[in-house]
Amino acid sequence: MPELDDLRSDIDEIDSKLLDLLSQRFELVRQIGVLKKQKGIDSLQQARFDGILKRLTDKSAQNELDPDMITEIWHIIHQYSLKIQK
Repeated sequence: MPELDDLRSDIDEIDSKLLDLLSQRFELVRQIGVLKKQKGIDSLQQARFDGILKRLTDKSAQNELDPDMITEIWHIIHQYSLKIQK
């Protein structure tokens, strides 16, 4: 079915972009980790994470995304960010 194939192709392209963006994000996380170590700052900045999560869940509603799903995804991303920074 050409229409289905086209939609799947679009999803594949978006998936690839998501991976590229995650890679870019984690490179920035590595850089932040270096700076935090140099300055003796703890990897976990709970207030910052809480603020990010609030901003993203608020935005998720505007984009018709389930805030619970965004919360789950961001907890995983944050978990890996902390691993990278250590």
